[in-house]
Amino acid sequence: MLFMNKGSRTISQYGEIVFTSSELERDRLVSLASIFDSTTIDCLRAIGVAPGWRCLEIGPGAGTMASWLAERVYPGDVIAADRDTTAFESPPRSNLTVTIADVTDGAAMARLGSFDLVYARFVLMHLNERRQALGNMIKSLRPGGWLLIEDLTDLPARSPLTTEGMAWLWNSLGRAIGTDADWGRALPDPLSEHGLVDTDVAVDVPVVRGAGPFARFLSTTFGSTLNQLENAEVSESVERFLRSLDDPEYIDWPLALVSAWGRRPT
Repeated sequence: MLFMNKGSRTISQYGEIVFTSSELERDRLVSLASIFDSTTIDCLRAIGVAPGWRCLEIGPGAGTMASWLAERVYPGDVIAADRDTTAFESPPRSNLTVTIADVTDGAAMARLGSFDLVYARFVLMHLNERRQALGNMIKSLRPGGWLLIEDLTDLPARSPLTTEGMAWLWNSLGRAIGTDADWGRALPDPLSEHGLVDTDVAVDVPVVRGAGPFARFLSTTFGSTLNQLENAEVSESVERFLRSLDDPEYIDWPLALVSAWGRRPT
C-alpha cells in the first residue's frame, strides 16, 4: 500500500492541512474524549472547580469537557473557544458559549475577559507559538485563577513497530504543523516561569489495545496525516504497525498524558 503525498508544504496550522474539519476528525476527537476525559475530570476536581466559576476552554474539540464544566460550575459560565468549532456538538446549555478565537491572538483573548479557570488539552503541543499562547492564557486568569494544561508526550514503546510508527507520526506532524511531542515533558516548568504558584503535575499512561478506543484514535490520527507526507510512500514496517492497530492481540503504551496546573497569585 502506498500513501501518496500532495506535494511539499510549508508548516501550517492545525486544521488547515491536517486535522481539517470532517467526519473523520470528529470521530478522532470523540475517541480522544473517551480515553482522556476521566483523567481530566480528576484533575479539575483536584483543582477545586466549583459552582459559580467562570471558565474558558481553549480547543474544546467535540465539546465533552466544556459540557462537563458547564454542569459543574452552574450558575457560573463556560466559554469554549477555538479557531474552528465545527466539531463541537455538545448539547446546548444556558451557561455554555461557543465562540471563535485564536489563543495566539492576545487582543482576541483579552476580549473574552478573565476567568477562574483556563483549560487546554492537546493544544500547545501543536502550536508553533506555544509560548505566546501560554502567556495569553495566563493573562486571562483572574487573581487566584487556575490554569490546567494537558499534552501528550512520547514514551519508549514495547514493540519496534510501534516505535517506528510513532516516530513517523511525530516527524510528519512536526513538518506539517510544528507539533512537538517532547513539549509535555517540560511541564510544569513553563507555568512556574510565567509566575504561577502551587504548580503540580500528573502523568497518565493509557494502554493501546488493538481495535480499542486508543487504537481508533491513533488510526484516525494517522489517517488525517498520511496525505501530507513529503515522501511518496511509508515503509512496510509502518504499514504493519497501522494494521496492528486493528488486531485485538496488539498491546502497547507509547504515549503519556501530562497534566500540569498552577494558580495565578492573588
